[in-house]
Amino acid sequence: MTVQEAKKAIINSIVKITEPDVDVTEETEVVHGLGLPSVEVLMLLGELEDIYDVELSPKVVEHVKTVGELCDVIISQLRGQS
Repeated sequence: MTVQEAKKAIINSIVKITEPDVDVTEETEVVHGLGLPSVEVLMLLGELEDIYDVELSPKVVEHVKTVGELCDVIISQLRGQS
């Protein structure tokens, strides 16, 4: 799987979990762009952890601004598991 294919799969997962009213792209802001309260952002991280078998600290939201950056964090962890 290429990085772009992985990002597309992760974005599709985010869309399924959050059902946002916006078109989600790599540039979409995780906190403000998805329109989620902070509790739901944490729930999103938990769901992504379960789907991709990675660990996403709640502090990741402090360092990650966009969906693309979140994808990069997940992909980086997945590569570390190989």
